[in-house]
Amino acid sequence: MNATYSPILHQNQRLEEALQSTLYDFEAQDIADQINIMRLRREGKLAEATALERLRLERNRIHEQQKFQAEMRARQQAMEQALVALRNEVANLTIATAQAAAAARAAANNY
Repeated sequence: MNATYSPILHQNQRLEEALQSTLYDFEAQDIADQINIMRLRREGKLAEATALERLRLERNRIHEQQKFQAEMRARQQAMEQALVALRNEVANLTIATAQAAAAARAAANNY
């Protein structure tokens, strides 16, 4: 990992931890908002109901965006782990190839 990528990864991790510490149950909030919107409409408070509906939709949009970002971070981490595993495999194969070549040279010299 290069020096410029590591701070970005660390910053993303701190951001993710901060988001997780402030998350709340969106479904419960959404249900409460829907109930309050219906109540406000029954009471004839259409402006308040419309404002709450807009807030509810924005909150849901943000929640979906956070879920998508979490999924992308998980995929990125899985890809990084796979890359590390491939690098290790290439290193091991390089060592094995060098050892096999040395053994082949030694066998050829003894023939």
